[in-house]
Amino acid sequence: MKNKNVLMLALLSILFINPVLAQDQIEITEFDMPEQAEQGEEITVTIRSKVDDKEVEIMGLNWGEGIQEKSCGEPVYCEREWTFSIDNEGYRSITATAEDEDGLETSRTEFIDITEEDDVGSRVTSMTFSELPDPAELVETYTVNAEAYDSRGNLWSRNLDIYYEYYKNGFKQEEIGSSDCYWNPRLGTERERCSAEGEFEPVEGATANKIVAEIEASDGKLISREENFNVEEAESNFVINDVSISDDELDEEESTTFEAEIENEGSSDDFADINWYADDIRVGSKYVDIDAGETRTITLERDYSELKDSGLDVGEIYDISAEEEVSGDERDSGQTLTLIEGDQQDDLADFDVEIDSADSVTEGEKLEVDYTVTNEGDKTGSQYVELEARNERRDKEYVFSLSAGESESGTLEWDIEEGDSGYRSISVSSEDDEDSTVVNIRQKDQESEDQAFFDVEIDDYDDEVTEGETVDVDYTVTNTGDQDDIQNIELRARGDRQDRDFNVGLDEGGSKSGTLEWDAESGDSGYRSITVSSEDDEDDEVVEVLEEKDDDEKHRLTVNVKDGSGDRLENAEVEVDGDEKTTNSYGRARFELEDDYYTVEASKSGYDSDSEGVRVDGSDESVTLYLDERDDFKEYDLDVNVEDQYSNKVENAVVTADGFSDRTDSDGEAYFNNLREGDYRVVASKDGYLPESREINLDRDREITMVLRKSSSEVKAEYDYIPSRPEAGETVEFDASRSGGDVVDYRWSFGDGSSGNGREVEHSYESGGWYSARLTVENSEGDTDSTTRSIYVEEEEQEPGELDVEVEDEENDPLEDARVTAMALSPYNYAVRSSDIDTDSERTSSSKVGDYKLGFELDEDELQTNAEYSSGYDRASWSGTVLESSDSDRIVVRYDLSADSREGTYRKYEASQDIDLSSGEKEVTMILTVNGDVLEEYTS
Repeated sequence: MKNKNVLMLALLSILFINPVLAQDQIEITEFDMPEQAEQGEEITVTIRSKVDDKEVEIMGLNWGEGIQEKSCGEPVYCEREWTFSIDNEGYRSITATAEDEDGLETSRTEFIDITEEDDVGSRVTSMTFSELPDPAELVETYTVNAEAYDSRGNLWSRNLDIYYEYYKNGFKQEEIGSSDCYWNPRLGTERERCSAEGEFEPVEGATANKIVAEIEASDGKLISREENFNVEEAESNFVINDVSISDDELDEEESTTFEAEIENEGSSDDFADINWYADDIRVGSKYVDIDAGETRTITLERDYSELKDSGLDVGEIYDISAEEEVSGDERDSGQTLTLIEGDQQDDLADFDVEIDSADSVTEGEKLEVDYTVTNEGDKTGSQYVELEARNERRDKEYVFSLSAGESESGTLEWDIEEGDSGYRSISVSSEDDEDSTVVNIRQKDQESEDQAFFDVEIDDYDDEVTEGETVDVDYTVTNTGDQDDIQNIELRARGDRQDRDFNVGLDEGGSKSGTLEWDAESGDSGYRSITVSSEDDEDDEVVEVLEEKDDDEKHRLTVNVKDGSGDRLENAEVEVDGDEKTTNSYGRARFELEDDYYTVEASKSGYDSDSEGVRVDGSDESVTLYLDERDDFKEYDLDVNVEDQYSNKVENAVVTADGFSDRTDSDGEAYFNNLREGDYRVVASKDGYLPESREINLDRDREITMVLRKSSSEVKAEYDYIPSRPEAGETVEFDASRSGGDVVDYRWSFGDGSSGNGREVEHSYESGGWYSARLTVENSEGDTDSTTRSIYVEEEEQEPGELDVEVEDEENDPLEDARVTAMALSPYNYAVRSSDIDTDSERTSSSKVGDYKLGFELDEDELQTNAEYSSGYDRASWSGTVLESSDSDRIVVRYDLSADSREGTYRKYEASQDIDLSSGEKEVTMILTVNGDVLEEYTS
C-alpha cells in the first residue's frame, strides 16, 4: 500500500501447507469441559492427548492466567485434569497444549460461557407430577402430567421429557411424553414454566416401576423428578358359564361330546384346566390357554368304551358337571348320562311330549302353550322341556324326577312382538320326543282369513357327508292360506343361514319345489340339525358330518401329574412312547403326537409311579395321573449360601427349591428343612444381579454356595460420527456402540440447543461453525458417564461464480494498480492470488467455492507466528481477518491456521495482533515458520 489516504481495508493472504505427511503427529483427542459456568464457580477440565510410538512429555492449559503445565512422560496417551474458576463474565477461550518427547507441539481451543453469579438462594427450581395410581391396574391406560419451574426463566425452547421406567428382564425405559417449552405471553405461557403430558400402560410382571420427568435448562442445570408406583399382580379368574353334553344315552357304538363355556374374568392370560364329571367320576379333562377377558367353548368327545374305562356302569344314570381346577369354579349341566346295551334300550326313561292347546293370538299378546309330558320308559328320569318358535327357544322348564308311567302337565309362554304375525310353527320338545303345531298370529286390526301360510316340508337330503362336501336339501313349499304371497325360503345349519331362495311367489293353494345347499367345512363334524323354513313354517332333519382325517396331523397331549391330595407335582418324570419330559411348575408336561393309542407313565422320587392309556384321535387330549406318596421316603435339610463375585454375602436374595422359597438373612443364608429326598432345581435371584440356578440331588443334609454376579458393569461413554466434516444441512450419523458397560440409556446434546435419545441417532446442523456434541450414558444401576467432542460444520457449498472487485480512495475515485488478493477461507489445498491488475477488469483466475475476504495490504515491521505441520493433515489454510478498526491509525487482525486430518479430526490454531499505523506507511511481512524453518513469506 503506497498511499496513506487510501481506505484501510486488508485481506491477508492464505498460505496453504503442502501435505508432506508423517505418522507420529501428536494430537489432543479429548477436551472435556462444561459449556457454561457461573462467575467464581469451580470448573474442571480434562484433556487427553495421543502420539503414536512416542511419549507425551508435557500438557498445558491456559484459561487467561498464563499456561499451567503438567508433566506426563507416558507412552501414546496422557490424560490430565485442571480445576479453576473464572471471575469475568462472557465467552472465554480455554486453550490446551501438548508436547511429545521430540518437542513437537499441538494445541486446541474451546470456549465457555461465564454467566453472572446468582445471589444465594435466589434461584428456585422444581418438578411436579399429577397424582400417580398406586397400585396401577393392568390393561388400564394412565395419563401423567409434569410441570417444571425455573425462577431464572431458563426453560424457553428446552425439551421436557417424561419416561416410564421398569425392570423386566433388565431395566427398560419408554418415552411416554415430551414437550418443547414455548414462550408466548399472548398465549399465557411463561418462560419460567413448562408442562408435558404422557400416557402409559403398566407392564405385566414388571418391578421397580416409576415415572421420570426431566428437563435440562439452558444453563445446563438438570431439573428432574421420579416417582415410584406399584402394579397390581395379574391373576386369572376362570368362570364356567355353561355345561352340556350332546347325547345323554349311549350304546356300544356311539359317543357323546362334553362341552363347557369358560370365561377368563381375570387380568392375566392363563391355562384353564377343565374336568368333566359323571357324579364324582372324572370322565375327561382339557388344558386350554385362555386370554384375559376371553370366553371359549371347550369340547371333549368320549365314546362308550372310554366312558366305561373311566368307571361308569351300564344302566346307571349319572349327573354331568364340570369343574375348572385353577379357580375351583363348578357348574352342573342339568343333564344326565346313561350307558346302555342293546337289550337295555327299553329299560330307560322316555319322555313323550304332547301339545294340549295353543290359541291364536294378536301381535303384542302372550302365547300360552299347554303341554303334557309322560315317562313311557321303565326308569325314573328328569329332563328339560322347551318351547321353540321362529328358530329360537322361547321358554324352558325342568321336569324333575318323573317315574315310569307318570305324567306331568305345564305351560310354556312366548311374548309375541310386532313382526311375528303369520302362521307360525311352534314345537315343544323333551330330550326324547317333540310335538309341533301351527298357530295363527294376527296383525293388529287384521282378520285371520287375510293371511297366506307357506307350509314347508323337506323331501330329501344327504344324511351323511364328510367335511368339505356339500349337503343337498330338496324341499316343497305350499301356500295353505287364503291369500297370495311372496316369501324367502332359507336353509339353516349350526345356527347360521347357509342358503336361501329369494321371492318364492305362490297363489292360494299353490306349491313349489327347490334345492338348497350347505358346504360343510372343517370343524362342522358331528350330528348337525338342518332346518328349511319360510316365514310361517319350518321342517328339520339331522345330518351326520364326518371329520376329514389328516394322517400326518399331530395333536397335543397334556399330561397333568398330581399327588394323592390333588396338588400339582413339579419335576415329575413323564414318559410317552419313549419320549421323556419333566413337569413344569403347574405339574404339566406336553407332547405332540400323531393319532394312536399311547401308554403314559409318570414317576417322581418319593412317590409311587402311575400309568394310564390314552387315545389321541383327531383332537388335543389330556390325562391326569395321580402319584401316591411313599411311606419310606427320607427327609433332609438344605442350606444355601449366596455370595457375589467378590465373596461378599448377599442379603435378601430369593432362593427357591422346586416350589419352596426363602430369603437370605444378613449372613447371606437361606434354609430349607425336612425336604424329601430327590432331585431339586435351586434358583437364587435378586434385583441388580443375574440369576443363578443349580440342579442337585438331595440324598443327605447338604450345604451349597451360589454366586450372583452384578447385572451391569462400569459404564463408559464413547461415540463416533460420520461424515467427519459435515456441511450445514447435511445429516450427521452418531453411533454410541463403542460405549462400555450395561448401558440402558443414551442421551445426546448436539451443541446447538437440540437433544436426542438412543444408541444411534441422526442430526443436522443448520449453519456452519464449531459445535460441542455431548453424549451421556447410564447403566441399570444409575451410574453415568459423559464425553464431549467438537464438530466443525462447513457452510453449504455454493456454485462457482464471478467476483468483481472495485477499489476506491477516500474521495470515491477508482484506484488503479492496487494489489488485490482473493482467497477461499474453506480449508481446501488450493489458493489463488491475483496481483497488479486493473480493478476495472474481469478476474483472471477461478477458485474453489468458498467465502472471500478483500482488502488492502498492511505495513508493519514483522508479523510472525508458529504453527504445527504434519503428515496427519491433508488439507490446510492460512487466513487473516480484520476484527476491529478506527478512523485513522489502528486495526486488530486475527489470523489462524485450519487443518483437516485424514483421521477426521479438525484442528484450528489462532492468534491476534494489534497493529499501529499512526506513523504512516509501513511495510508488512508475514512469515509462516514450521520447526524453525520458514515455510512461506509474504511482504508488501
